[in-house]
Amino acid sequence: MTSWRNLLASAVIVCTTGAVLVGCASNKPTPHPSSRPSHSHVPSASPSPSPTSARLTLTVISLPTTYGVPGAPGPYPATVRVLAPPSAAGEIAAYGVGGAVVVGPSGWAGSGQVGADGGVSFTLEPSETSPSSGESLVFQFDGACVGCSWGDASAYYPTVAQALPSAGTGPASTPPPGLRSVSLGSGLLGYSLPAANTTLQVNGVAYTNLPAGTASPVFENLAVTLPTSQHPLATVILNALIANEDRYVCASGSAPATTSLVLTTGGC
Repeated sequence: MTSWRNLLASAVIVCTTGAVLVGCASNKPTPHPSSRPSHSHVPSASPSPSPTSARLTLTVISLPTTYGVPGAPGPYPATVRVLAPPSAAGEIAAYGVGGAVVVGPSGWAGSGQVGADGGVSFTLEPSETSPSSGESLVFQFDGACVGCSWGDASAYYPTVAQALPSAGTGPASTPPPGLRSVSLGSGLLGYSLPAANTTLQVNGVAYTNLPAGTASPVFENLAVTLPTSQHPLATVILNALIANEDRYVCASGSAPATTSLVLTTGGC
C-alpha cells in the first residue's frame, strides 16, 4: 500500500456494477487522460474492509449538466458500491453530474457545467433548505486550461507557486484565508478552511501533478461544507474521492480495488 494510506481510519472503496466504469479489480487505476484533511479534521480511511464497514450499493442519480460543446455525454453507471460505516446507510447518495460520479449527502440537488476545454464544475446543496443553510459540495476540475491549472493549484501548493513564474502562465494565486493542509501523497492534499458560519466546517481534498506535469497539467478539488456535528459524513464523502485518486498515485505502490469516479477506463 502507498504510505499515504497509513494516514487515513474508515475505508471508502468505490466499485461499479455498471459497464461504463472500470470494474473492481486488482489492477491499478490509470491516471486521468486529460489535462484534468489537514489538521484535526483530516478525512480518514483505511485500505481494507473492517467489521465496522458495510458495502453499500447506491443508485446513481443523474443531475443536469450544461456542455460547452454540443454532444450527448456518456451514460452514468446505474449503481456504485461504497464500503463505508453502516451508520452512513441512508445518509449518502451517488450523483452523476459533469461526467463524474461523486458521493454526497442524500437528498441533495444541483447542476454542473462542462466547458469546451473539458473543465468541470458543479455545486450540490440540500434540496429542501430555504434560505440556504450554507452546506454545499463543490467540485472543480480545470480540464485542458493550462493557465487555470497552474493558477488554481498555486493557491494550495507552495511548490507550484514557486515554480509558476518559470511556467509563464501568470502570477500565483493567493491561498484561501485560513487554509490548513496536509499531504496525503504525491500531489494529493487534504485541507480545511474556516466557514462563514461557526456551526459549519469546510474540509476538502485537492490533487495536482504540478509542477512536474507541465505537459498535461491537472488540478482537481472537492470541498465539502457541513455542520461540525456531521464531520463523520464529510469523512465518508472525501474518502470516496481519496480512493478515486489512486488513479493518480498508483505508480508509487499497490492500489486497492477501486474504480475511477470519473468516467475513464484502463489501468496503470
